[in-house]
Amino acid sequence: MRKDKRKIMIDWRDKRGFTLVELLITLSIMAIVIGIMTPKISALFPNAGEMAGTRVRHAVMKARWISARDQVPVFLVFDRKTQKIELFEREKGKEKTLFTITLPAGMKMVRFWNPDPETAGRMTLQFLPDGRGEGFGLLLEDGDSRLTVMGFPFRPGVTVVSGWVEGAPHAA
Repeated sequence: MRKDKRKIMIDWRDKRGFTLVELLITLSIMAIVIGIMTPKISALFPNAGEMAGTRVRHAVMKARWISARDQVPVFLVFDRKTQKIELFEREKGKEKTLFTITLPAGMKMVRFWNPDPETAGRMTLQFLPDGRGEGFGLLLEDGDSRLTVMGFPFRPGVTVVSGWVEGAPHAA
């Protein structure tokens, strides 16, 4: 009779599960793996500010490219009322819209700067066939976060900076 109780006791201990040391090692390994994977996973989902900056950068690059390719001036219009960016060209007095970009949900164009004064909530940039374009600044806002987009007249490309850039021409 005593033998049976002992056997039951041994069987119960064998099927119990992890020991404390095994459990701590398993949790430590899981924490390390999660710590390594978190930045990689969050990089897969860009935020609205990054998407808006990328869209503006691509619009400017495409405007320069189309004006050089077609050898015609093209115009990039930023409209605060509709929150859209439109690229069009004028041929023989007619305007032809080439594409329209909308900003991600929540992002708003707040303020513009370019050599010409802002007119009725719109900023128009002209890109010439030789690839030159006007300098500009654009402040985008998404609730509490800000993004400054700057283009320089004699330098291709666009600079996108997180936050409000002190000393930028449009920040004055």
